[in-house]
Amino acid sequence: MEFFVEEAHKRNLEFHAWFNPYRITLKNNEKIPENHIAKKNPNWVIEYGGKYYYDPGNPKAREFTEDVIVDVVKNYNIDGVHMDDYFYPYPVLDKNKKVVPFGDTKSYKLYGKGMKLEDWRRKNTDTFVMELSKKIKKTKPYVKFGISPFGVWRNNDKIQLDRQQERVQKIMILYMQIQGHGYKMNG
Repeated sequence: MEFFVEEAHKRNLEFHAWFNPYRITLKNNEKIPENHIAKKNPNWVIEYGGKYYYDPGNPKAREFTEDVIVDVVKNYNIDGVHMDDYFYPYPVLDKNKKVVPFGDTKSYKLYGKGMKLEDWRRKNTDTFVMELSKKIKKTKPYVKFGISPFGVWRNNDKIQLDRQQERVQKIMILYMQIQGHGYKMNG
């Protein structure tokens, strides 16, 4: 990565490292090497749709993911950290076209504290973003941090399209706020 950072800076370009925070494997049924941290900590891992993910609801898995990203910030002269919008995997359908539940029941029971499942998942994502933002700014205050907005409009229904466009606008405003004022959560 050092080569890419140096070459970008020679050309007066910023270099932003892009992360998909919880993905362990990209392909279905891809083997995880025996020396991989996911093999050493199987309680951090969820298999879903033939792929492996770190459990966003497991605080140790979340902290590990944050620490890996901050390690890149510390050790490379990057200008920004950019996250994919991909925090929880997109729903997987079974052969009957029904959504297969994501396997985070164990951590939900441990850490959900009476919250509704979807609210708890949103809180996990908010917590991850807030903690990571603070760690990045503490490490190198000038490093930008942002998240790619989800931009797939699957439904052409006017009301649905308006809602999704409104959500993307809010995310873009949040991205700009993160750059200029630090990340602040409501509540």
